[in-house]
Amino acid sequence: MDIALRPMRPADHESYPQALEAYLSGHRARLERLWRRYGPGGMFAGELVLIGLPGCLVLCERIDSSPLWLEGVWAREGQEENALERLQNAWRYDTGEEDGR
Repeated sequence: MDIALRPMRPADHESYPQALEAYLSGHRARLERLWRRYGPGGMFAGELVLIGLPGCLVLCERIDSSPLWLEGVWAREGQEENALERLQNAWRYDTGEEDGR
């Protein structure tokens, strides 16, 4: 989670919990679809190693709000690039409402 929050300006850290709560509330259905597909017991369980982390929700928010900063910090910290890329793809393309679920 520390890596995901580094791109954020220090002035925004204090208000971030409220902003994250609003974001999660507004994206609840998408988050539920992500978990149903990639979480334990999901059709693609085990495909996304980051989904089991508590920081996964923060990563989804950062993917939407500052993807380039997140990618840069992620790479600079030597994290597994494929793990973030898979989460980004799943979040961006596999959680839409068009599937009717």
